[in-house]
Amino acid sequence: MESTVRQGSSRRAKQFSFAFALAMLIAVFGGAYLSRFHPSELTSQAALVVATLLSLGCAWTLWRDDKPRAAGPVRRAIAVLVQAAVAFVMGWLSTYVMSAVIVEIGAPAYEVPAHIDAVHPVRRGKGCHHQLKLSSTYLPEPMTPCVSERVWQKARAGDAARVIVAANAVGMLMVDIQFD
Repeated sequence: MESTVRQGSSRRAKQFSFAFALAMLIAVFGGAYLSRFHPSELTSQAALVVATLLSLGCAWTLWRDDKPRAAGPVRRAIAVLVQAAVAFVMGWLSTYVMSAVIVEIGAPAYEVPAHIDAVHPVRRGKGCHHQLKLSSTYLPEPMTPCVSERVWQKARAGDAARVIVAANAVGMLMVDIQFD
């Protein structure tokens, strides 16, 4: 049986290219989960393994390419290292995002009491504009989830809140915040 990754153009390694593109797509579009998700120790270790394997696969595929875009061994090595680093980050983030989705779909939700430690000022630009800092004896660590403008306007530092969380062996995901 012939290997799909062989000497020649890296464009022929379709399975690897598809896996890398899928990891990048999941990591980029699933970033909203990361402020509400706390992974378990097992999920953190799995993310490192997946990221390392994706990074090594990327480096090996690009190094074996007989038509590299970077001419010369030093430029080629730098290009491979940079692309492998990007593959590592994308593999790590996509594992966390997929774990958060698994928790949201498969774990039962329950309500825990929480305390609003801080209401962060509005941020400009892309990404999360409204954040709260929440703590509770039931949360593994203080969390700073992105919230809607309506929730952010109601929240005051020192207030009590009820946090709806979903949790299982994969991790814990903050689903909703409610006020008394």
